[in-house]
Amino acid sequence: MFLRSRAFIVFSFFVLSMALYSGCKKDDSNPAAAPVTPANPIVGKWVLSSVSVKNTDGTTSSYKPQDLGLSITMEFRNDNTATITTIDSTGTTTESGTYTYNNGVLNLTNTNGEKTTVDIAMSGNKFTTEQTLADDQGNPFKATLEFTKQ
Repeated sequence: MFLRSRAFIVFSFFVLSMALYSGCKKDDSNPAAAPVTPANPIVGKWVLSSVSVKNTDGTTSSYKPQDLGLSITMEFRNDNTATITTIDSTGTTTESGTYTYNNGVLNLTNTNGEKTTVDIAMSGNKFTTEQTLADDQGNPFKATLEFTKQ
């Protein structure tokens, strides 16, 4: 049960981060925007497919998002707009915003101009991102979120 609650914390943090940093209007003055081309590999609909938590004893626990009662769907469009929909125990949240993607680096900007950067590793129709988070006692642990392109 402790591992399941840690995975929930991981998921909650990632969902919160994405929601906070992706809900914005398009920034037309951004010269670093990803190319408007179908060849941009991030373009498309991505669904969270697994969550892996690195435990303090060195082992890894893997979870299906539906087993945690969570779902994240991200859609990245050619015009550098994105929609992120999160479903969890509190309901459904949909955020819209802008993004740039280049060489494994996903940049998101919120309506206040605050930016966040997420490193992702893309392979075929999947990408992963590793986050270092803290549990409710402040102990750091690593979580890997895997998304699959639909």
